[in-house]
Amino acid sequence: MKGWTALAIAAISLAVVVLALIWKPSVSVTAANFWGGYGLVLLLLLAHELGHAAACAANGVRPGPIGVTIYLVFPAFYADVSSAWVLTRRQRLRVDIGGVQLQLLATAMIALAAVLTGSDILQAGVLFSVGTVAMTLNPVLKMDGYWLLADALGVPNLAGQVRQRLVRVWRPDHSSPGTKWPPGIAIALTVYTAVSVVVLAGFALYVVPWLTRCVLRVIPLLEEAARHPSLLASPRLFEVLMTAYGAVLAGVLTTRGLRAGVRVLRQRAR
Repeated sequence: MKGWTALAIAAISLAVVVLALIWKPSVSVTAANFWGGYGLVLLLLLAHELGHAAACAANGVRPGPIGVTIYLVFPAFYADVSSAWVLTRRQRLRVDIGGVQLQLLATAMIALAAVLTGSDILQAGVLFSVGTVAMTLNPVLKMDGYWLLADALGVPNLAGQVRQRLVRVWRPDHSSPGTKWPPGIAIALTVYTAVSVVVLAGFALYVVPWLTRCVLRVIPLLEEAARHPSLLASPRLFEVLMTAYGAVLAGVLTTRGLRAGVRVLRQRAR
């Protein structure tokens, strides 16, 4: 599939999904809707990885296996597309976006079905899928958006460039000059560094307090669920699951943040 054709299909799919969400922007949270939507989004995530693998094959390289892993605390699929490193930047961009393209196409079909049937389960799957697409396109995390930006700029190690720039700002007399990039790329990397700092600062100011509240609430909620198993079939299921997820996510992201900070401090000390 040629680049412009793939982009057109992705744009039409996104438009269908947006229109479906405008038609019915919310869904009642019940155990059936939650688990049904979650099951759908797992299938859509499998389609996402198939999209990456298909893009590899379409560009003449053999993709690796597709498997199951745990990302943060969620079960997830992965596709080994390391063979894409032999491709040109433009071809790698097609591999980078191939997952989102196929996921959006499948999500658009489910969105149409949700409009026609009024199914809350299908609508929940659409909402969950849109959330995963937004997350995977975030360029600060090492997900599809990160690799898209890296290949678009021709910079293989964006995270390393951010650390180099922070060290140069913090301790310019002890930092190495780093790679000499063309002016346009250098400006883009500076903007990316600033955005990364803002996102991390926002995380520290807004997300960390929310995750802390989740940690403080998760134990009594789980104790209540143990005393009253019927809670698992009530609308409060979503609250319990999201609170438990937030508690685990707090620990995972705090650990990652500390490790990143330690790397910057080590570079500063050199």
